[in-house]
Amino acid sequence: MEYYNIKPSEVAVFSEKLAVEGKGSDHTSIMQGLKHFVRDWSVDGEEERNAVSPRLIETLEALFPRAHRGEKEVRVLIPGSGLGRLAHDVDEMGGKL
Repeated sequence: MEYYNIKPSEVAVFSEKLAVEGKGSDHTSIMQGLKHFVRDWSVDGEEERNAVSPRLIETLEALFPRAHRGEKEVRVLIPGSGLGRLAHDVDEMGGKL
């Protein structure tokens, strides 16, 4: 919560409001979403992205060089892709890769 500048009092107010409305909250999903956002799209997540993504892009380039992509459609499945940064970077490679 400190990383995202969320005060405990804000969480308490939010939790109380949900309790009054008879709703529960899923803090785990919210935190995971925020972590994915930071990892995938922020400058703070660049180190983590750079630990994996360039190797995957290089491997795709080696397997499907630009010169041969026009010959056939290439589809790539990216499971567990967080908030889509890797899929975006693969799409930026051009063609239908």
